[in-house]
Amino acid sequence: MDVAFQLLALTTIEIVLGVDNLIINSVLAEQLPVNDQAKARRIGLIAAMALRLALLFAVGWIMGLGGTLFSIGRMGFSGKDLLLIGGGGFLLYQSGTALLAMQSGSVKGDIDTLPKPATWSRVMTQMMAMNLVFSLDAIITAIGVTDHVWVMVTAIVASAAVMLLAAEPIIRLVVSYPSVKMVALSALLMIGTILVLEGFSIGVPKWIIYLLLGALVGYAIYDVRTRKRAIAPAP
Repeated sequence: MDVAFQLLALTTIEIVLGVDNLIINSVLAEQLPVNDQAKARRIGLIAAMALRLALLFAVGWIMGLGGTLFSIGRMGFSGKDLLLIGGGGFLLYQSGTALLAMQSGSVKGDIDTLPKPATWSRVMTQMMAMNLVFSLDAIITAIGVTDHVWVMVTAIVASAAVMLLAAEPIIRLVVSYPSVKMVALSALLMIGTILVLEGFSIGVPKWIIYLLLGALVGYAIYDVRTRKRAIAPAP
């Protein structure tokens, strides 16, 4: 595979993973009082970027996570598998709960109306756990795409920059258009399912993932444009 194509493909994948990481951090931050949410998102974002870059220097350790720790019947489980299952399960719970709340009308699509039962330490712990899962997934993906460390570094730094620059615009978009939040949560629900399946050594073809993500993004764009036309003043 040409190195330039590897760089383009990996950068695109890492940006998608970075945006997903940003969205789940935002969902977790919604459990806090409104005045603390922006601070929590910033801390989660910085931690996610730092973890990605730090894990680049621990590639050998990450590859070692593939060793079997124990077996159940004919199925062996490695450290990586357990991380994928645990992280995917938490992602399913968190995004599924938020979706059900939106559907039931208890959230009403407004971030400010979400319940705030969680403590700061609990939300930070959840954020760090999800940042670790997404960061490991990002590095494992990078290892699978290229053997060139500089390509991995470039792609991950680019995704970190996008996360930093796009954080507030993405949050404002989610707040302004509830359907965008529903699409984002649906994407996270799908990613959580895929992580759990991969943890049980059940591979999902990448083209199916990209097709579903493309359909969700297409719907979100269509809905945003429709709503903008609906509220635009008549000429």
